[in-house]
Amino acid sequence: AKHTVSTNLTVNAGAALKGNNVTISSDSRIGSVANSDGGGGSLITLTGSVGTATGSNSSTINIGQDANIEALQDLTVLADQDSYVTADGESTGGGLGFNGEASASANLSFGVKQTIDGNLTAGGDLNVSNKVSNNADSRAEAYGGGLGASTTVRATSAIKRVGGFKGAEIILQNDADLTGGEVTIHSDIVRNRGNAWTNTTAGGAGGSARAFSTSTINSDNEVILQDGDNNTGYEYILIQAEYSDTDNFARSQERLYAI
Repeated sequence: AKHTVSTNLTVNAGAALKGNNVTISSDSRIGSVANSDGGGGSLITLTGSVGTATGSNSSTINIGQDANIEALQDLTVLADQDSYVTADGESTGGGLGFNGEASASANLSFGVKQTIDGNLTAGGDLNVSNKVSNNADSRAEAYGGGLGASTTVRATSAIKRVGGFKGAEIILQNDADLTGGEVTIHSDIVRNRGNAWTNTTAGGAGGSARAFSTSTINSDNEVILQDGDNNTGYEYILIQAEYSDTDNFARSQERLYAI
């Protein structure tokens, strides 16, 4: 299973927007799921299952130089991204010399980037934010029995950056001018979760059981104010880059029962 999405929103240089409440947003959500199941049983049996799920989710918001966006009350610029990939592989069987293998691979690439070089003005609150949630989950299982029965399971999960992205970014360029009562500039990776899980059982004299799990997470989260950027908050200004929740798990379990 493979899923690739790119969501892009642009306010060109010199454009003008005005309203009571103004919201500029990108909302990008993907899900990629792969399931594989294999089995068999007889004299000298080989079974294998492979589940691979890949997802790529990228989004941008660009507000060009001298674009004028004004809200009489609240102004919101939001990039909201939610991605998950799930892969399962399972193999079962039995017999003399049975060899069962299962593998699962879940690979997720993501990127969010906001570039602001215009004028944003709010009579009330001004909020520029990223909200990102990522989940990569892989599970592989194999069960077999018989004289010389062997099982091998592998699971890998990976969360990484899309090429050309750092992960999550908000960049206020040198001509950006932000004004509001409460000004918030917040890039939040709400959740990064990687999970790789394997479980295998083999039974029989001369057999073997092996399990391998690997889970990796690689991303950055940045807020950058370039020289010349101007921000005014009449009540307060909050500027924050945050990882709210990051969990990374790799678990392997193997059991061999032999005479």
